[in-house]
Amino acid sequence: MKRHLSFLVCLLIGCAPMVAQNGLVPIRGSLDDKISQLYDAALKSSLLGGNWQLAYKVLPSFTPEYALVCNVTEKKLTLREADEQIYEIQLYYGTTQIDTSKIKVSKYEMIVDESLVQALDSLLSHVTKTSSDRNKTIGGFDGVSYYFFSRNYSGECWSPSSGSYAHRLVTFMDAVCSMVKQGDASQESALTEQARTLQESALLLNKASGTAKKRQGKRAKRRR
Repeated sequence: MKRHLSFLVCLLIGCAPMVAQNGLVPIRGSLDDKISQLYDAALKSSLLGGNWQLAYKVLPSFTPEYALVCNVTEKKLTLREADEQIYEIQLYYGTTQIDTSKIKVSKYEMIVDESLVQALDSLLSHVTKTSSDRNKTIGGFDGVSYYFFSRNYSGECWSPSSGSYAHRLVTFMDAVCSMVKQGDASQESALTEQARTLQESALLLNKASGTAKKRQGKRAKRRR
């Protein structure tokens, strides 16, 4: 019996990275404990700031956090990278108020073409609006959490497997972060096209998911 259980656990762990996460799941909010609340507040004040409509926040397990925000009106992208992991700083202070003066952040800004802003706006609005628990995969302790925010919606994913839609999405967003950090405007056109392609792919996936759901509903009715 123990051998069978051990084999099942190994099988589940081995298969987890291969699950294709084809979308985001809704953000459930921060945990109720004091440390998590303080950590979340520290991230907002140091990485996100204010006056943005779109955002992408990345929280690795062992390396510094970073976030990209977009002010749609000003067509401005702002990347903020923590010089050292904010979570480690928070753990040092425990449940007391974190000393934000200890948090050092590198900041990069870039004014971009309106077409890229519109493509980002459209893409993030779609993937966050269509976030669903159906996209949930087996999680773990060590990895990277990715958070996406649009005007009215949000979504997240955790260490998506290579080849999945979620992996393509975070790879694209990291490429945008890299462009801002380098200040390389020559990448704008290619990234705009990538954003449009990703949205088209998302629409196809949603359509396929809807069709599959309808088929399941019809089969369930027939069984009755």
